Amino acid sequence: MTGSQSFRLFRNPHHGVPGVVVLPQGGFRRAAADIRAWPGYAPVSLRAWPGEAARAGVAALHGVGVGAEAKAFGFSAAGGAYAAARVLMAALARRGVTANSAAMWQGECLAEAGKVTVACAGAAPHAEAVARTMKRLGARCVVFLPRDGVKREAIEASGAEIRFLSVPRRDLPREAAAEAEREGWPFVADTSWPGYTETPRDIMQAYRVVAEEALAGLPEAPTHIFAQGGKGAVAAAISVQARARFGDAVRLVVVEAEGAAPLLASAEGKAVPEMEPNLLAWQELERGAFAFMAVSDSDTLRGEEDIPAGLAALLGVARDEAARAALQLGAQSRVVLLGAEEEVSDLYA
Repeated sequence: MTGSQSFRLFRNPHHGVPGVVVLPQGGFRRAAADIRAWPGYAPVSLRAWPGEAARAGVAALHGVGVGAEAKAFGFSAAGGAYAAARVLMAALARRGVTANSAAMWQGECLAEAGKVTVACAGAAPHAEAVARTMKRLGARCVVFLPRDGVKREAIEASGAEIRFLSVPRRDLPREAAAEAEREGWPFVADTSWPGYTETPRDIMQAYRVVAEEALAGLPEAPTHIFAQGGKGAVAAAISVQARARFGDAVRLVVVEAEGAAPLLASAEGKAVPEMEPNLLAWQELERGAFAFMAVSDSDTLRGEEDIPAGLAALLGVARDEAARAALQLGAQSRVVLLGAEEEVSDLYA
């Protein structure tokens, strides 16, 4: 462990150890074919940040664009939409309706889809993506939320029905899954646990597609990727796709917020039950991540403006000689920041 008062850094001793194949290549090819055929699909692209690269003392820095540039099918939008469409297609098949992705997105299954309810739970952008997709494809959507602390305006605007569960946030996905099963509804959560992995795997394959679209546009292979952690699904998908495209040379640094860092805690062997990481994601990150970091809230604020946690982590490392050495970060390094949550509004018009 190394770091200043504003961040903690843990070099992963298990990096590179062979492990299970979490996201098979066949599933990725299927996701890529479906997603790239969506009406209005716009891939995420990276842009150069030369000023921040100079501040960090690295050769190049690329990150996701902002404003109009960010109006693309980013991680939550792609993952939620792809998985929701697949569970709807399976529900239609159980009703004897043969449908493929193209037919559903072209509006050919609206009448039959209207007889299906799809439920979901998870972070607000994920829930919004599922709800907007179901509205587009004609199905009813029920979103399970905790009673406090969730921004729900965009979800409500999507036309979904919201149901509140009086359970701790850590228990919400499993409780929502149980409620959906009692109702007979297909269910889409953005995390996984023993016994619930098929749909989360689809979500992560969609995340891989987003990562591939971004990484494919780089002028040179990166040496480092700083990926935001969350429960780990996006970072794990980035890990898999970076390895598929560039081999084992890229060092993945998983960045979390101090006080909400289940991945760092798991890497340190200090499991935090109230912040359990995504099961599938951890199966990848426990040996795919080069290092884990936690940054303080104060480092993600620049005056009145929030800055990405990945950038805060990079700038923190840049000021710490021991941390730079631990990450093998130098003047010739080429860094990518990925995983910042994007807006999903207006993507399904």
